[in-house]
Amino acid sequence: GINYRLSVLPSGRWVFLDLGLAPSFSTSKQRMGSMGVPGGLLSVGSKELRSSKLDVKAGQTSFDARGALGIAVRMGKQYELFVEGTYLYPLISRNYVQLKETDGSFFGRSKVKVDWNDNNLYMWVDESGQGTFNRVNRSRFNIDPWYFRLGIRSGF
Repeated sequence: GINYRLSVLPSGRWVFLDLGLAPSFSTSKQRMGSMGVPGGLLSVGSKELRSSKLDVKAGQTSFDARGALGIAVRMGKQYELFVEGTYLYPLISRNYVQLKETDGSFFGRSKVKVDWNDNNLYMWVDESGQGTFNRVNRSRFNIDPWYFRLGIRSGF
């Protein structure tokens, strides 16, 4: 990416305004629960999951444009205090359900991702815990596009 640094106080303590733009790749997942598989075999597309129990997660993967605005104050020869706000603007995004085996060795477990808009995906969730199941056909969480950081940088 690119970053532009502008000195806002040229005399005395150095204070900088930082502006940046960069590409970013982000992945977020939220656990939805687990499900039993009668017979221990489930075929999804060309992949077979061989487990009696699967871990289910909702996920989102996106390629973003990341814009940043920050202020930095030089605190000596090698340190600066900074605060920065970042906004992620998704350019390409994929929402999916991930099914992952829970049985077997750690390195041998298979997983598969199914898009939320797949017509063959039928997911029913008991949100209230009362035995009333509702069909879920889209991701129930959104990634917050704003990120804020506060820290000390050294060695520049």
